[in-house]
Amino acid sequence: LLHAPHRENFDNEPDWGKIPSVESEIEIIKQFGSEVIALAINTTGLSAMQALSYQAQYQQSLKIPVVLPMEEGVSKLVNAIKLKE
Repeated sequence: LLHAPHRENFDNEPDWGKIPSVESEIEIIKQFGSEVIALAINTTGLSAMQALSYQAQYQQSLKIPVVLPMEEGVSKLVNAIKLKE
């Protein structure tokens, strides 16, 4: 799952509606019979400190790998996929 925690609205357009919480998106994905195995954070517009703070917060609350792909690469995501194979 990819999430931009600093955005309030889809495509930054209020007319498109509010972006739901990560937790509610994970629940919807479960309702469709799938599983979120990792979270990637879109860090556009975030400071390094903010990005790391969101990463730590989501990792603690969701108990899944949380990755900052632009800063850290995607090896944690690849590992999460390989573990599910």
